[in-house]
Amino acid sequence: MSVLSLVPFLNLIHYNTILMRFYSSLRINDRHTDFMRYLFNIVKGLLIATLFISSCKKEVTELPASLKGIIENSKNCICNPYINQYLWKGKVTYIASCGGPACSCTWTYYNAGGVVIKMPMGYTFNNFSKESTFVETVWSCN
Repeated sequence: MSVLSLVPFLNLIHYNTILMRFYSSLRINDRHTDFMRYLFNIVKGLLIATLFISSCKKEVTELPASLKGIIENSKNCICNPYINQYLWKGKVTYIASCGGPACSCTWTYYNAGGVVIKMPMGYTFNNFSKESTFVETVWSCN
């Protein structure tokens, strides 16, 4: 979370202080002030939750169409499927696999265009991981 995303939260605290001083200057009974404080805290909590949830979303726009198809066709998350991005031999490479404890998963390698890469016989994921650099997990179904 960046510092700039905290600015609305800090402003909200400032406005809360101003409102509470305003309500206390009106000399309204304590029940009314408590009720207004209660409503304001609910609104503040909803705003904070909305900001937090919206800041955690990650858009999948830079993926090739074939990988977007994998994401759209994943109906369940039982085996925790994921797509990772790597740099392998100076080129962007994607790996689609899964990580469930009771799942028999294989690795499917894709180039930057979304075309399946056929690896040589005997070439394992351990070989790939030694020759590549992990960039990021571009999608996971948890």
